[in-house]
Amino acid sequence: MYDKAIEQLLKEQAQREAETIRTESKAKLSHKERQENKHTREEQYRNERLEHKKQWLRTEIQSRDERSDAIAEYIQADIKMGEVVFGVLKNYLNFVDPSNTDTNKSRWEISPFWQKFLGNIEELKLTTEKIQNTIKRIKNWIIKQVAPSLALLSMDKNLKVNLEELVEIILFAKNRLKKRHYALLQAT
Repeated sequence: MYDKAIEQLLKEQAQREAETIRTESKAKLSHKERQENKHTREEQYRNERLEHKKQWLRTEIQSRDERSDAIAEYIQADIKMGEVVFGVLKNYLNFVDPSNTDTNKSRWEISPFWQKFLGNIEELKLTTEKIQNTIKRIKNWIIKQVAPSLALLSMDKNLKVNLEELVEIILFAKNRLKKRHYALLQAT
């Protein structure tokens, strides 16, 4: 692809060159003026070639909720946007070259193109501390999430669920408690 672009540039340059020579010969320019025009055209040609040599790669990451907050915190900590993007990419994405001797992909060598792309950048993690469950959080969850369903059960004329049945459900659920539930009780 790059070779075709250069080839196209050379073709366009030759066409412009021929057109300029025709124009200059009609205009009867002096030798000095023709040389100045030639230098100007060569400079334009060099600039066009340099523009084609500069390649760039669009890179995006998308995050939501806590992870987008983590990105915002990195930026607030005066880490440049590019460093954040590359650091996150380095942490979460790797391109590796297969090994003939090792089947464990985590030990495969990172591909040279990926190392070159990321450069010498530090990994950045977007993980946040896990929110610990507490009795208060569980109570709030029941009020927000479970209570509407309980209200619906109490309103259903066919089921006729009453307070006594709800208490029975709670007592039955005590048999299903696990060690982690008892640990929450001891933590309060």
